[in-house]
Amino acid sequence: MPHTIPTVTLAWLLFTSTLWGQLAVFGDLYLNGNTQLHIAFDQTYFSGGKLRTDPTPSADAVLSFGPQSKWEQLKSDSYVVGKVRIYHEGTFTFPIGSEDRFSPITFEVFQNTGFIQTQYTETPPALLTQFEVPFTPPLYHYWSWEITGEAIARLRAYWTEQHRLDRLSFDPIDPTELQLGLYVNSTWQFVLGHHSSNPFLPDLPLSIANGSILLLEPIPLETAKGLSFTVPKTHPALTEKIVSQVITPNNDGIHDGWKIKGYVFTPESIIKIYNLAGSLVFQHQGEYANDWEGTAASNGERLPQGSYYYTLDLDGNHLVDVEGWILIKYR
Repeated sequence: MPHTIPTVTLAWLLFTSTLWGQLAVFGDLYLNGNTQLHIAFDQTYFSGGKLRTDPTPSADAVLSFGPQSKWEQLKSDSYVVGKVRIYHEGTFTFPIGSEDRFSPITFEVFQNTGFIQTQYTETPPALLTQFEVPFTPPLYHYWSWEITGEAIARLRAYWTEQHRLDRLSFDPIDPTELQLGLYVNSTWQFVLGHHSSNPFLPDLPLSIANGSILLLEPIPLETAKGLSFTVPKTHPALTEKIVSQVITPNNDGIHDGWKIKGYVFTPESIIKIYNLAGSLVFQHQGEYANDWEGTAASNGERLPQGSYYYTLDLDGNHLVDVEGWILIKYR
């Protein structure tokens, strides 16, 4: 948006009523320069359009809410793009997001001697270090805050399908694996949270497409500058997944054993191999050492040359995770 706009510009209409203690925004509102619009009404309705604060580094435009002020989103594309501030304690959800993504965050504030100001950006700051624990550095979505005085709060972040959190890993992500990282002194620190469905989408269950995380413990806000999403490094992101399609068990040291690479086996993992008649000829449970050389489970003798069908149940839940064909060939 051009920065020639006056200090406060209403693109359509801003309606207020002191009689009912309500404020409703029906169109775009832009705060320019060092402007603060303070809302002291009991209820604010976002009924259309967006409220934007000046994004230039030298500007300090901000929307602030009074201690009794609450807000309600009547249209899903109506919220604040920019900085929002509170001066009080208690639970408050900041109605913030980017131009095309509503990304609120809730602060359960136990102490606040000044103000708490938050905003959302689509990417975290530059990563100078990685987690010391096996979690990936955050790549998408970042809530940051500024405070004056002292503030202690417990935070709750939300996500929807628009956030595309499935991009955090090359593997399918269980929503309970999703955790939060705090940005502290230019480094990321992993913190635990409690998972639940997204209250802004009450009809949808918890999934990697919709949900929320509440920090288990409150934090002093001056110790961190922001937070983002992270997932465990269950599998190395760029590890190639390979299942050998041919084995030649003739003791020449080349392709003698069936090799599987890039998949994580557990004590519950199950490998099964069938012949063309559908009969089970080999089965193995537990971690696999890449040592099967085409022998039958019944007598340990070599299986006939030909094609066989395999299945991998990696987590032992009796569902096939990987399947395909393998050729046994004797030179």
